Amino acid sequence: AGDPAAALLLLGMGVDSLSMSSASLLRVKWVLRSFNTEKMQSLLEETWKLEDAASVQALLHNSLVEAGLGGLVRAGR
Repeated sequence: AGDPAAALLLLGMGVDSLSMSSASLLRVKWVLRSFNTEKMQSLLEETWKLEDAASVQALLHNSLVEAGLGGLVRAGR
């Protein structure tokens, strides 16, 4: 769950406990605090409609950028 975008989807699915390295913790925590549960669930529902993984990644990337988290996306790990 060290990938912030994947963590958004996991929480949207109702997962309430994540495991990750300490190096990922602050970045993931920052992203999760920027989205409410309803938005996470909405993103999850949108992903079900997409055809492939690249489309899902693009949707999540754009959502992070729209939330003002583009720096985290560009910074990588």
